[in-house]
Amino acid sequence: MQLYYWFRSSAASVLRDKSFLTTVTATMGIASGVFLLVLTYAYVLLIKPLPYPQAEQLQVLQYQRLDASAVLQSSAVLHPAAEKLYKQLRQWQQPEQKIAETATFQQALLHLTLETVMSDPRQPRLSTGYITPELPQMLGMPLLLGQDFSEAQLPGAMNPGVIISYRAWQLLFEQRPDVLSQKLSINGVSHPVLGVVAAAFVPPRLHSGLPTVDLWLPWDYNNSDFKGSWHLADDHSALLLKGESATLDLQLAALTPLAQHEFAEQLAGEKNFAGWQVQLQLQSLKSALTANSGNLIFLLIVAAAALLLIATTNILNLFLSRLMLLQKQLAIRAALGARRRQLWQQLFAEALFVMLLSVMLGLILASGCFHALLHWFGSEIPRSSELRITAFSMGCAVLVAIVLAFIIASLSVRTVRYQQLSRALQSNGKGAGVQIPKVFRQSFILLQISSAILLVFLSSLLVQDAIQKLQRPLGFNADPLLQVEFSVTTLDWKGWNSYAPKVAEMAEHLRQQPGVEEVSFTYSPLVDRFQMSATEIGSGRRFYPFHRNVDQYYFNLTEQALLSGQGFVADDIKAGHSPKMIVNRTFARKLIGDSAQTDDFQQVLGKRIQLDIEQTPFSIVGVTEDIQLPGYEMTPPRFYITNLGTALWLLIKLEPGATFSKENMIKMLQQTDSQFALTDFSQLKDEVAKLYFPQKIILLGAISLAVFTVFLSCIGLIGVMHYNLQLRQTEFSIKLALGAEYRHIVLESGRDYRKVLLSSLLLASLLIVVCDTLFSSWLAGVLNSGDTARQATIVQWQTLPLYLLTLLLVMGCGVFAHGLPLHRLNQHSISQNLRGQ
Repeated sequence: MQLYYWFRSSAASVLRDKSFLTTVTATMGIASGVFLLVLTYAYVLLIKPLPYPQAEQLQVLQYQRLDASAVLQSSAVLHPAAEKLYKQLRQWQQPEQKIAETATFQQALLHLTLETVMSDPRQPRLSTGYITPELPQMLGMPLLLGQDFSEAQLPGAMNPGVIISYRAWQLLFEQRPDVLSQKLSINGVSHPVLGVVAAAFVPPRLHSGLPTVDLWLPWDYNNSDFKGSWHLADDHSALLLKGESATLDLQLAALTPLAQHEFAEQLAGEKNFAGWQVQLQLQSLKSALTANSGNLIFLLIVAAAALLLIATTNILNLFLSRLMLLQKQLAIRAALGARRRQLWQQLFAEALFVMLLSVMLGLILASGCFHALLHWFGSEIPRSSELRITAFSMGCAVLVAIVLAFIIASLSVRTVRYQQLSRALQSNGKGAGVQIPKVFRQSFILLQISSAILLVFLSSLLVQDAIQKLQRPLGFNADPLLQVEFSVTTLDWKGWNSYAPKVAEMAEHLRQQPGVEEVSFTYSPLVDRFQMSATEIGSGRRFYPFHRNVDQYYFNLTEQALLSGQGFVADDIKAGHSPKMIVNRTFARKLIGDSAQTDDFQQVLGKRIQLDIEQTPFSIVGVTEDIQLPGYEMTPPRFYITNLGTALWLLIKLEPGATFSKENMIKMLQQTDSQFALTDFSQLKDEVAKLYFPQKIILLGAISLAVFTVFLSCIGLIGVMHYNLQLRQTEFSIKLALGAEYRHIVLESGRDYRKVLLSSLLLASLLIVVCDTLFSSWLAGVLNSGDTARQATIVQWQTLPLYLLTLLLVMGCGVFAHGLPLHRLNQHSISQNLRGQ
């Protein structure tokens, strides 16, 4: 009851001081909102269990392929290997073949892709998961209508059917109650709707580039590009297991030698894969979903905590200043017998009331940020659907409010000279009963300046890194290019040779369209799809570049400069042509030698490269300029080889000012073949803008962090220095009255801060060196998008000007904070200053 009385009276007292309440609530609301936002995201990503039954038992199989030098080439599973491992695990589940009596586990196959629904006139393209019947049970997938897959949908049964998400039910059928009597046509197969998933279910997003799954189809009907391929990994497919760790380890130990034997048998006689090994490992589903987000989360927590610390010191300074104004009230209470503990209770109640208001505002701001993140970055953020204000967020908010209120009250009460409060009441002496100790004031300045230098410097590094990536040339002209991709919506595949003449004819029709300058059958230059092993004939050196299949029009269409040699010609795309290759600048330099400081690419021409998946070596006929993908620090080695002049994807170059609509493209595809369905139609410059968008957000966030840090520091320093001036106001006024010049007063006042200023610089420098020593690797990884090729350190000669600029900015903030109170002193008359007005 007494606590309620203190809280109510303290709230009334604070509410009367609207300026103080607004300033504190706004400052702490923003700072606590950022802190709670980061803390909630860290909880969801690193601590909160996945929303599936026995989620800790869910594992993803890592099919690790190591070359003859024991270098890891890929951890993604091979499509046919996944099918064979799945069948073997099902066999071991039979009672007569169980490895151990108590060995109970589950397994399921999953292939993620995008499919076009041809039965809908709009032909929407939805995220699709091809699965085996065990997956819904493993994930605890709740159905709103209908039923799950059964053994009728096991691999090999070829029984159609589809389970749709709640969103797909709305999108495709407008929530019709008779949805279970409907069918969807996908890849030429009519699938009856078997069930509708409950709206609350969130499927795992094992492929970050794909939206949440809307359609679930039987495994048999997946149309993966890697079906039957033992050479290239399929990062869209996965084999999931569920069971106790000991049980799964037992299965893995028995499965590994079988996987190695099968892999060696399938690639027997291929010298490029001689000596390769297969190792099977398990990765928790939670770890697979969150990827390597721990480093970024840690960096965000440190930055948010530092921001909260700066804001807290500023708020503490405001509370101390207000405490001086309440000196008479405290003196009256002391005279009436109030003890120091009761004074502390009053201060704690006031601070708690203000902190609770602040964290409530912080929760509102954090909730708004979550909605914005989901709207703009939902597909890029792991477990984004779970980001919301939860009981954990509110619990943390209350805890933050209590802790901050306790710190503020405890430090504030230490400034109260309890024995002198009654004398302060009698003499009306300012500062007699409440004084901020000198060590407090110096500590505030030390903390403000050192924290500001550290945060502003790290923010400046982010700004510099983002600007460099935004200004780096792409290496080709994306502005006039359209990216088009289509599919053959049938499982009755007749071979590409039956479709290639139609596609080639369609390309000729496209070239005759008004506004179309050129057409090239090639995939988007913004995507590195395939990486493979390549061996230099003669030296035996092995490289792992990315490769792209292009035609003779590609380099002219993209305006990608040729540095040496020649490009491809029409004869190079014909069947039986002599294998030719064009390499980029980075790959050419590696072929010359990493230590070579020359761009004489003539010596690269004529070199022969053997690819692991090809029997005949390729001859290098040209060197082209690098393409720098947005957001990446380094350019990987790449090579270009020819296709046969047709493909399921193409680039269209438009004439200046010309347009070509999606409707025209759909019409042309339908005229070419009724089974052709448009799956992607976009302007390449829009895709570039999307890739640059995260860097722009980082740039904006880093600038905001630096500005807010400087703003908070400036407020705090002004408060402390204003209090220091109050203590010496009479002294300075007397000196001015005796003829002292104002600049001498400024210099004399500044001497009080020289030592603490030097200490702040040393402390900030020490903190930066410690960060560089202990956390340089992961910090460089965060700055460079995981590119470890760049020097993993933040203390370099190149960053010295940035650090000096940071010092000038923060020191300028300190000079302004020191000069503002003195300027006000100079503005008033000496008589006013002597009277303390």
